[in-house]
Amino acid sequence: SHRGSRQWPRARLVAARQRESLHALRRLGIVAGDVSFLNLPDGQLPSIPGRCYRALRRQVARCRDLDLIVGPACDDDHPDHRAVAAAVARCPGGAGRLTYRVWPPRPDRSGPAWRIAVPGGVPVKRSLIRVYRTQLGAVSDDPAGFTIARHELAAFARPVERYRPGSR
Repeated sequence: SHRGSRQWPRARLVAARQRESLHALRRLGIVAGDVSFLNLPDGQLPSIPGRCYRALRRQVARCRDLDLIVGPACDDDHPDHRAVAAAVARCPGGAGRLTYRVWPPRPDRSGPAWRIAVPGGVPVKRSLIRVYRTQLGAVSDDPAGFTIARHELAAFARPVERYRPGSR
């Protein structure tokens, strides 16, 4: 997301993003030992669909008694999210599937959905999003780099998440 940053070379940015994720997940009660990173290259998943699928399939295979896989929606506007959605759809097994849309950051009102209220509402959701400093402006030396805008942060911090049935 910040390929032009000299202060945040790839290895530093990857490590920071993983720390941010672990911090947010810990606040949700998920311990680091229950988290696996696939270490796939940001912004390049559409060009390596087989690698994406194999990495995800291996991870799913490690999970015994898996009953639900939740992943991005195939109609998400982000190419990496669509690549992950395609890989999830190909994964074998009888686990149920739910999808969510990230981009565009507005409520997805298409089709049937499960609505799940965020415990603690908007303040908690906003505080969890703010953990991701590298996406909120901490990387400032790359003018072409991605930063979540204020209006996007407000849209992401909605109090109810919608999940649609996914395909197997």
